[in-house]
Amino acid sequence: MFSSIWKGYFPEENHVNYVTNGVHFPTWSATEWKQLYAKYFDPNFLNDQSNEKIWKAIDKVPDAEIWEVRKAMKNKLVDFIRKQFKETWLKNQRDPTRIVSLTDSINPNALLIGFGRRFATYKRAHLLFTDLDRLAKIVNNPNYPVQFLYTGKAHPHDGAGQGLIKRIIEVSRLPEFLGKVIFLENYDMQLARRLVTGVDIWLNTPTRPLEASGTSGEKALMNGVLNFSVLDGWWLEGYREGAGWALTEKRSYQNQEHQDQLDAATIYTLLETEILPLFYARGKKGYSEGWIKCIKKSISDIAPHYTMKRQLDDYFNKFYNKQAKRFKTLSANNNAKAKE
Repeated sequence: MFSSIWKGYFPEENHVNYVTNGVHFPTWSATEWKQLYAKYFDPNFLNDQSNEKIWKAIDKVPDAEIWEVRKAMKNKLVDFIRKQFKETWLKNQRDPTRIVSLTDSINPNALLIGFGRRFATYKRAHLLFTDLDRLAKIVNNPNYPVQFLYTGKAHPHDGAGQGLIKRIIEVSRLPEFLGKVIFLENYDMQLARRLVTGVDIWLNTPTRPLEASGTSGEKALMNGVLNFSVLDGWWLEGYREGAGWALTEKRSYQNQEHQDQLDAATIYTLLETEILPLFYARGKKGYSEGWIKCIKKSISDIAPHYTMKRQLDDYFNKFYNKQAKRFKTLSANNNAKAKE
């Protein structure tokens, strides 16, 4: 990014450096997850959140306990959505039959995929609707129930972003997508918290390379939610095979419409051939051991690198501490070094 300013320098020699964003673990992890971590992790965990060895303790947690926590969080999300639907629709005096239909359609046993953020156009909230016929086949497959939950807001002066919300609502009202694609109104911190703790997959589809970080996916990560994103922002650094899914970093087409078509097709294919079959590979135990394996890997291999504790440690070690030492050296002996 800054190669044109300091020509002749290698990237690691550049005068401008960076720190990847993290999220505040105590704030964004659900109580159920905090209790699970407290039960199995080192007692000093909260003071040493960047220590990957501590997070490896997730491998010792019985699969059934992780599954039960995930079920509990999904049920809380579904209850929250049903309550919100009733309150919002009654307040606006909308068709009561639609309220009943929508609230009954939300299935806590289905694969729930969440998308919640600011509706800027580069985030491509509409990408999933590139091929409605193919999407309809996916969401109406009785063997693999799946529901997409969308929420977010656009800037008051961002007409294009508001248009994306309108498009999602229009699609959600089509007969083939009713109760399968759902837009949740009144996006706020409470709804965001419910979503990042309750869905099974967190979807992120930004236009490369415009994603700054994407901290909503990091919040989901702390709650055993698997990420499915373009390799951009934090996911470019965080992605590990077997701990989520990714669309390639590099563009294949300069034409954005063609790139959107390719990315949408990739999403559909991964859903059809990998994600849904894995989620529904239920054995006698009633849950997918392969899915739990992915959750454990995402927590042990990725989560320790995306806490706010790690972010603050990076700022201290890469910048603040070095600058403090430099200041001390330069100001010693009446600023002798600075005067040389």
